[in-house]
Amino acid sequence: HLGRVVNRPIQVRVALNYDDAVNLLIEDPDIQLAELTAYPYLLAKRRDPNIHVLATPISQKVKTYESYFVVRRDDPAQELADVEGRRVCFIDHTSTSGYLMPRAMLRKAGHDPDHFFESVQFSGNHYRALRDLLADRCDVATVTSPAFLTAGQRNISVSKVRIIAVSSSLPNGVFCAASDLSPDLVDSLRQALLEFDVHTVLGQEALSKMVPLTGFARVPDDAFDALAQEVELLHRRGSAHPVK
Repeated sequence: HLGRVVNRPIQVRVALNYDDAVNLLIEDPDIQLAELTAYPYLLAKRRDPNIHVLATPISQKVKTYESYFVVRRDDPAQELADVEGRRVCFIDHTSTSGYLMPRAMLRKAGHDPDHFFESVQFSGNHYRALRDLLADRCDVATVTSPAFLTAGQRNISVSKVRIIAVSSSLPNGVFCAASDLSPDLVDSLRQALLEFDVHTVLGQEALSKMVPLTGFARVPDDAFDALAQEVELLHRRGSAHPVK
């Protein structure tokens, strides 16, 4: 779709992880576009403030997602204060809904996220965090709302899990363009994304069952203000994971 609109071939490269996606966008002259979640996007903006925001995906008619703190269903914890001093499974140092948003949630609740838990484990992805929780490798886990809703497709019984805290909403992700891309091309790509409709282009109700994308929307100017403050605090304390 993008190739047809801008009249040039577009090749897809799958990044190894969040860090790799940021590095490719910032450093690789062959990469002009990237899809990033909020935290990697904010880290990329710290390195290159001129990155262009194009659009955010619409998934199942929803433009936003949330982060959950979850415990096993038989756990007595009812709120964040009840899991202080226990074991947590985060996702990754650069995960938005699996690390940054939960830190912001703890801080908003009056807790210091650097000293709240007895031990911290990084599970690597949201489904693995749920499995680690159910296997008693931690007492509380973080998970993004889309992964929680689709966990059953990965044979993970979320009926054995209970949500104790929900974050504020964030855009699903950010399609970005490299800072050295021409303004005209940036505008063309942004417009192409905003005009994309999966039913019109592909004749489908969604991109796929696992990626239920239907279109794109504009990113509000203030969408990342709260998370940007948390990123700044992390860097001031020297506890942020550097992207190299």
